[in-house]
Amino acid sequence: MAPALEIKSLLERQLAARGQGRRIEPEGSQRRAAVLIPFFERGGEAHVLFTERTRNLRRHKGEISFPGGKVDPEDSSALEAALRETQEEIGLPPSRIHLLGELDDITTVTDFVVSPYVGWVSSFEELSPNPAEIERLHEIPLSRLVDPAVYELKREHEWRGRPYPVHFFRVGGVTIWGATAKILSQLLEEVFAWQGKAAAGYA
Repeated sequence: MAPALEIKSLLERQLAARGQGRRIEPEGSQRRAAVLIPFFERGGEAHVLFTERTRNLRRHKGEISFPGGKVDPEDSSALEAALRETQEEIGLPPSRIHLLGELDDITTVTDFVVSPYVGWVSSFEELSPNPAEIERLHEIPLSRLVDPAVYELKREHEWRGRPYPVHFFRVGGVTIWGATAKILSQLLEEVFAWQGKAAAGYA
């Protein structure tokens, strides 16, 4: 895997090259949410930060997620919501985040439209995860996430009596699935020409 600063440059170039071509879901009856995909350098290698939600939440308890949440009426944009939620959840201020670009909106099985933003974090000093929402943080090397051996696609995973395709990444005892894994697979395909699906026999 390339050094972290090369990964940062690649992310910025590839996301900028997409220009205005990203898919934006029109406003409608679906609820809106936004997340931040936080990249950072650790030991010269690019890592991605994930949160593990607490078990006492009403929705998505115990799941591995990117920091983010619902777009509130007071938010001027989905990006503002992603940055606000990131600070509320893990104590990371926007001043430490360099925005690299954005991905296509995705629609979840729970009828949320999620706008994903990609950022590079300059420093994780004195992070303070909100104990009411976040159980712990997981720092996962990008080199592990692009390994096809950690990926699985269940084409007919059942949710509320209906089958849906669901992505899974299993890395070192951590299982990333659902909307987070769908966003992650989009990022890996768009930026890193990831062939996880083909290598796993899902092409």
